[in-house]
Amino acid sequence: VAPNSHPTPWPEGPTPTGFLSTTPFNASYRNDGLTAGAVLVHTATFEHVEKGEAPDNFRRFAPSLSVSLKPWQEEELFLRFMYKSTFRLPTFNDLYYYRLGNRNLRPEKADEYTAGLAWSLPKVAWLDYLSVTLDGYFNNVTDKIVAFPSTYTWKMANYGRVHAAGVDATLAASATLARGYSLAFSGNYMW
Repeated sequence: VAPNSHPTPWPEGPTPTGFLSTTPFNASYRNDGLTAGAVLVHTATFEHVEKGEAPDNFRRFAPSLSVSLKPWQEEELFLRFMYKSTFRLPTFNDLYYYRLGNRNLRPEKADEYTAGLAWSLPKVAWLDYLSVTLDGYFNNVTDKIVAFPSTYTWKMANYGRVHAAGVDATLAASATLARGYSLAFSGNYMW
């Protein structure tokens, strides 16, 4: 077979080329009872197609902020808070897959909020270590990228909002059974 002479399932394909640039900027602060961190991520995409119309180029800053407070020096208790702005770019298939792709898709955006606590004891009764965490979260997603059925095929589209809420809890402990032997236990529950 001569080069480029084999049959193709999509001869009118767009022949896309894309570039992605991700640049993070980080800052942090720490003192006796406070730890804070901030991240600002700049993302840029550059799209080109040989045939048809290319998707819009995309540029966005996505911030996040996390704070951990230790209210009492003598207690290993930490209060944690986090906010994060994220997004999911459409995949190659979301944009270009034959009959399914949609070059007009917008990125899926989310605002994520988390609040929780972490508590540990270095030694309690017969346990060498005990740790408990409890976190609640809420995510607000807009422009969700979803595949919708049509007459003979599916089509990618931005559709509505998604609200996700839940709780994540962990418990970890360890105990010495005999010299050189210890038993470790950890469990996680998500709702």
